[in-house]
Amino acid sequence: MNVEIDENDLKVLIGIAANLTAYLATGRSGDGTLDKIDERLARDLKRFGLAEDDSTAAMEEAMSHLTSRLHAALGDRA
Repeated sequence: MNVEIDENDLKVLIGIAANLTAYLATGRSGDGTLDKIDERLARDLKRFGLAEDDSTAAMEEAMSHLTSRLHAALGDRA
């Protein structure tokens, strides 16, 4: 099965990686903490059309689908 990671998936993944890297390096991510990173992730998931709304259930579903696509795409390359 060929699974593609699209541009919006990449935008969310890059945002997560950048914010977590900054947090791990400094204990902070810009003006924020892990709570701010969580807020930014929720905003990005909704902005890029991966989540329908900002409810916890929608965020969990969006992250689950994103993670599944990422694992499937990486598995296709292994």
